[in-house]
Amino acid sequence: MSNLIEEKGREWGIKTFLDEKDIDGGDSIPESIRINIQKCDEFLLLLSRYSVNRPWVLIELGAAWGLEKRVVTIIDKVTPAEMPEVISPYKAIDINNFDQYIANCWVVQRSHERMNNKSKHQEPLRIFLSHASDDISNAHKLERLLSKHSNVRVFSTENLSAGEDWQSILKDELSNCDVFFVMLSPNTINSKWVLQELGAAWAMDKPIVVSGTNIDLLSQIPVSISEKQFVNIEDLVKPDKLNQILAPFEKSVESSK
Repeated sequence: MSNLIEEKGREWGIKTFLDEKDIDGGDSIPESIRINIQKCDEFLLLLSRYSVNRPWVLIELGAAWGLEKRVVTIIDKVTPAEMPEVISPYKAIDINNFDQYIANCWVVQRSHERMNNKSKHQEPLRIFLSHASDDISNAHKLERLLSKHSNVRVFSTENLSAGEDWQSILKDELSNCDVFFVMLSPNTINSKWVLQELGAAWAMDKPIVVSGTNIDLLSQIPVSISEKQFVNIEDLVKPDKLNQILAPFEKSVESSK
C-alpha cells in the first residue's frame, strides 16, 4: 500500500521519500530517514494494522513532531479505538480519500513553485477560504481553481493540523488575508464556524467574495452581501473570469505598499 501511495504522489509530481525505495545500499537507514524528515514539508503516516504498533512508526512520528512538521495520517482499515493515543490528535484521512488529498498537495506545491519563481518583491495575494465541513469537496474545487492564478496563496482550515494553536493561526490568517472567500451553500448558513469567520472578516473590513451555485442563498447570510460580491464557482473555470475577479484585489495590495 505504501508503494501505491508513493506512486500516486509521483504521478502528480509530488516529491516523495519512501525509505524502501529511496535509500541506496550502504547508506545508513536511520540517518537517511532523519535527514529526509528534516527536509520534508509534510510528514505522511500510513497507519495500517501492520504498522499501527511498530516502534519505528512512533520514532518517525516523534521526529516529525519535534521538528514541527505538518503530520497527516492515512488510515487503512484501522479503527479509532486501535489508533495509539499519540497519533489520534493528528489529522486523519481514510485511504479511500487519498486521491483528493494528493490533488490538494499538488495544488499547494504548484502554488509554492509559482511564488518562488516570482520576483522576491512581489507578494502573493493572500486568500482566506471559509467553508462548512460538509462542503469539503466543493471547497477543494474552489481552492484548486483559485490556485491556478499566477500569484496567490490560499488558506483554509484544511491547512491546519491537530495539536497546533489553531485559533491563533486562524486569527493571523484572517488578519493578514487580502480577500476573504466564503463557499456558499445551505450548509454555510448553519455552520457556526463559517459565520464566526465571516463575522471576523466583516469586522476587519476585509473584501468579501461569496462563491457557490445558488445566488438566492445570499439573503440568508446575516452580513449584508451584494450580488456583485457573488461569483458562480463554475465561472472560475475560465481563466479570464478568474483574472477579472482577482485583479482588483491585486492592484489594491500593490497600491498599499
